[in-house]
Amino acid sequence: MRELTESSPLFASEGKNVPSGDRMAVSSIWRVVKDSAERTGLQKEKIQPNSLTKAFEAELKRSTIDEEITKYLMASPIQGIKYNVDEVEQKYLICNFGGSKLSKLTIVKEFVQSLGIKGLETKIQEILTLNPQMTEMEAIRFIVRKEFASYSKKN
Repeated sequence: MRELTESSPLFASEGKNVPSGDRMAVSSIWRVVKDSAERTGLQKEKIQPNSLTKAFEAELKRSTIDEEITKYLMASPIQGIKYNVDEVEQKYLICNFGGSKLSKLTIVKEFVQSLGIKGLETKIQEILTLNPQMTEMEAIRFIVRKEFASYSKKN
């Protein structure tokens, strides 16, 4: 997975016709949107270009994200403000747009990933394979301790 930057595409390709991580073609995006709308019972003919924008804006307004970050995410940044992409990403990651109750494990994983620990799921599986008696939470604790120990040695 690539690092998120200010120029990262909103819709990234999965690598079929376009290199993985590059911008998806508009026609591919519309096919995904219209097919998704149809699967949820909406009439795909009624889906318009601004439907996604309006839905995203509504979700942002219902979330805990402040107005300044909402404007940035809606591509209307407030003039004169220097936005920190890492801070924006962290605030976005803690939002629960689905409204479902997140498990403690999911919240911990999202927090650990927000610290910059890459490949968390793979690392968890490797540790659990070597130590089947461990729980996922214990594996995460082990990974975090190991990552910060190596970070402390470097600094």
